Amino acid sequence: MQQKPKIALLLPVYGAIPSICFVNLVNFILDSLRSFPMTVSFVDSTYLPRARNMLVENFLKSGADYALFVDSDMLLPKNAVETLLGHGKVVVSAHYFRRNPPYESVAQRKAGEKYETIPEPSLGDEFEADATGMGCMLVKREVIEKLAQQKPIFTVEDKENSSVKGEDVIFCDKIKAAGYKIWVSKKVRAGHFGGIVFPAKP
Repeated sequence: MQQKPKIALLLPVYGAIPSICFVNLVNFILDSLRSFPMTVSFVDSTYLPRARNMLVENFLKSGADYALFVDSDMLLPKNAVETLLGHGKVVVSAHYFRRNPPYESVAQRKAGEKYETIPEPSLGDEFEADATGMGCMLVKREVIEKLAQQKPIFTVEDKENSSVKGEDVIFCDKIKAAGYKIWVSKKVRAGHFGGIVFPAKP
């Protein structure tokens, strides 16, 4: 019998987790544990890049095969781990939408120095992106180990026009620069608390 991969769920927390998300997270972990060995790491910090870097350090010290980055405002389907693994990709994210109108997909393609939202393709179970949110992202250990050769992995970038390039986009930039592709699963639809709570499509 083939050994199940070990999953490390990495969750940054700022203050409190919304109750609906906490209940969903507990149920998600319990359901996932029925199929996969899973550890869970929480880091409470007001600065998200610091929290993610601490979580990655925990992951690297573990024997886990995959890091599952999850944000505390997400609602995850119980079969997310199995389905994401089923794509056979080293980096694959659930598909979800921004919390604010017009509730666009967080999946983006690069257009010059800017990023634009990717309209969901109609064919296939996954599509490639240049960047996406880390609300529910599965990353194989080899990717984290390669990126960890230059620390810190997670940073933010303040631009001259006062905009900020988030740590999730910078992380995706580093993944692409390291020679890996980023995929978004159309089969794993995550809810985003405060915006689209439940997926618009089955």
